[in-house]
Amino acid sequence: MTGYYDNGTGIHGFVYSNGTYTTLDDTATLPGVTHAHGINDSGTVTGYFADAFGDHGFVYSNGTYTTLDDPSATGKATFALGINGSGAVTGFYSNGTGIHGFVLSNGTYTTLDDPSATEFTFAFGINASGTVTGYYYDAIGIHGFIDSNGTYTTLNYPSHTGATSVYGINDSGVVVGKYTDSSGPHGFVYSNGTYTALDDPSAANGIYTSGTVATGINDSGVVVGYYYDAAGNVHGFTAVPAVSAVPEPASLAMLAMGTLIVAGYGAVRSARSRRRLAPSGV
Repeated sequence: MTGYYDNGTGIHGFVYSNGTYTTLDDTATLPGVTHAHGINDSGTVTGYFADAFGDHGFVYSNGTYTTLDDPSATGKATFALGINGSGAVTGFYSNGTGIHGFVLSNGTYTTLDDPSATEFTFAFGINASGTVTGYYYDAIGIHGFIDSNGTYTTLNYPSHTGATSVYGINDSGVVVGKYTDSSGPHGFVYSNGTYTALDDPSAANGIYTSGTVATGINDSGVVVGYYYDAAGNVHGFTAVPAVSAVPEPASLAMLAMGTLIVAGYGAVRSARSRRRLAPSGV
């Protein structure tokens, strides 16, 4: 798994494998401003870091960090969030016209703009077939999407109140994300037309600094994410399927993993809020 944590010296990426945490700090960054977000089966990690000039995506593989800057970005604002087994990276960038998703494959950046979006399209996940997940803004609210070869499908959790965000996707096309209702944020799994809510039993209820967010899913159907407790602390979790292979979403059981990440969620509106986005990957 990958994600990031805050320990008083700043924000640091990490990889968690077989009970061991390994810290990731991009060597080009300002001290304590490295966010790890996506990881593929070979252990290559994506994320972003900040320096004196702005925010930059990165790919980390075998001890080497490679900086990613979408050529369409202005103000050095590129965020790499997902990576598939072939090394294709997805994320988003900002410029004078708004926020746009992108896919980087074989050295080529392709911009993604949901046709229903007003000015914001955020891309977060990508699977082996190149299907991309994310969310967009329109005049009504926030909506999740799946982009398959240029065809966009909007996802709205049935009981959401204006906000559905889609983050991770596995190679079977099962996606995870977050929706918001009157009691706050809830994670969800979407598979074959069915939505299933995920609420960590330790999560507090209430708007914004509360609730459960599902951010990644692997090909075994294991979900990762984070939740807020009653004191406002943030903890990572895994949701382990009760059956092998890709499960029916209703069979997921929540297991807390301990405090892994400190983050918020929502639109990228300032340097501070950009550095508090929190989707992490399996």
